[in-house]
Amino acid sequence: MSAEATLNVRFNGASKEVKKRGDLLLAKNGISTSEAVRRLYAFLDETQEIPDWMKTDEKDVFERRRETLRSLAGIAPLKEGETLEDLRRERLSKYSF
Repeated sequence: MSAEATLNVRFNGASKEVKKRGDLLLAKNGISTSEAVRRLYAFLDETQEIPDWMKTDEKDVFERRRETLRSLAGIAPLKEGETLEDLRRERLSKYSF
């Protein structure tokens, strides 16, 4: 028995024009919107990856933050005899829990 699924996608504002132009391009190439979506999902299933063009900048923002933090590691020297644990305790002591 074949299972079916229905997707409902909303296009608002400027996205409506993008959809319209995309539909025209697909139609010129003999591909329905449903077939394009099926092919996308087949690609995702086969590769188990999101294509680069589909990735959001959100991950990039977090990766940039990680890189920045890594680049800052070690630039603030500790005072003689001071440990990271000492700094942590000092900073936490400023807050009341």
